[in-house]
Amino acid sequence: MQFSYLDILPASLIFELLDYSHSEDSYIVWERILTGLQYIEQMITSSSSGFYLYERFRSYIVDLILPIYNKLGWQDQPLTDKWLDKLHRDMIISTACRYDLDHCIQHAQDLFEKWFNSPYNNTIAANQRRVVYCTSVRLGDRARFQFLLREYQSSNDPQEKARIQLALSCTRDIELIRYLLDIHVNSERNIIRRQDVLVGIRAICRNIIAETECWTFLRAKWTQLYREYGGSLNFAELVKDITARFNSLTQLEEFERFAEQISEKVCFILTKKQRISIEFLGCS
Repeated sequence: MQFSYLDILPASLIFELLDYSHSEDSYIVWERILTGLQYIEQMITSSSSGFYLYERFRSYIVDLILPIYNKLGWQDQPLTDKWLDKLHRDMIISTACRYDLDHCIQHAQDLFEKWFNSPYNNTIAANQRRVVYCTSVRLGDRARFQFLLREYQSSNDPQEKARIQLALSCTRDIELIRYLLDIHVNSERNIIRRQDVLVGIRAICRNIIAETECWTFLRAKWTQLYREYGGSLNFAELVKDITARFNSLTQLEEFERFAEQISEKVCFILTKKQRISIEFLGCS
C-alpha cells in the first residue's frame, strides 16, 4: 500500500495484487493489507465522488475478507487458539462489521440486544465488546447510545470505560457527535475524565461522519485545547487525525491559514502530509 501512497504503483495494480489474499491465512499479512487499505479509504471518502467510490470500495473489502471471516468465525477455540489467532479473529470481525458484512452486523446486534434487555447480565466476550458496542451505536438509535453512555458513567472498570468511550464515537448522528465533543471539553458536565479527553476526541474525529464537525470544533476550541493539552504527544496526533482526509487545494489553503496560529513543528509535519495527499489524488 505504501507504493500507492508514494505514487510508485497505480492503485489499480495494488488491488490486482491483493487477489491472492483469498487464500492467505496469516495474521501479519492481513494486518498489513488492512492497514494499507485505510489510506486509500481516507482518500476515497474525501473525493468529490466519495459516496459512489466508497460503496464500491466497501463491497470490495467485504468480498476480500469474506473467506477468512467464514473460516475464523466468532467463536474462540481455547484448546487450539494461540495469541495471534485471537488477534486475527478480532481484527477480521472488526473489519467485517465496519464494512457492513451482513452476518457480522446481525450477530453483533443480537449480542448487544441481549445485554440491552438485561443490563445486569453482560455476556458479550470481553475481546468482542468493542466491535459489538461500536456496531450497535453506529447502526442503532439514540436509546442504545444513551444506554452505553450510562454504562460508561457507572462502570469502575478502566478497560470497559475505554471500550465504551471508543464505541460512542462510532455514532453517525451529527447532533450526538456535537454532544460528544462538548462533553469532552465541558468540565461542568463532569462526564469524561480528564485523562480520557484527548483519546476520546481523537476517536470521534477518526469517524468520517465527524470530519466537518471536528474541524470546526478544533478551530473554535483551539485556545482551550492548546492551553490544557498542548504539551501532550496526543495533542499533535489529534490535529493529524482531524486533517487526515484533507486532500484538496482548498482544504490545504484553509489549513495553512489556520496553521499560522499553532506550533511550528506540528505545522511542518501536517503541511507535508497534506501535500502528499493532494498529489496522490491528482494522479491518474
